[in-house]
Amino acid sequence: MKHWTEELFIKKGKLWLEVMNHLWGTGKRDANNIVKMLKEHGIKKGKILKIGCGNGRICIPLAKKGFDVTGIDISPLYIEDAAKKIKET
Repeated sequence: MKHWTEELFIKKGKLWLEVMNHLWGTGKRDANNIVKMLKEHGIKKGKILKIGCGNGRICIPLAKKGFDVTGIDISPLYIEDAAKKIKET
C-alpha cells in the first residue's frame, strides 16, 4: 500500500506544482516574516533545513537574505523546478 504522500505529491505532483507556482509571489513575504521572527530571537545568520520545501518558494528568498538553506522534498519534480527557479532569479 502506497503512502498518501506519494499519491498526492508524486502521482499528482503536477497539480500541486501549479498550486505552488500560483503561491510563488507569497514566498518573499513569508521569508521576511521568518527572518523577522529569527531576528527577534537573536538569529541573524545560520543554517536552515526546510523539510517539504516544494519548489523553493520560501527557501530561495531565505537564501537571498544570507541564510545557508538546504531544502528537501519527496517530489523530484519540485526539486527540479526549484533548481530552475534558482537559475532564473
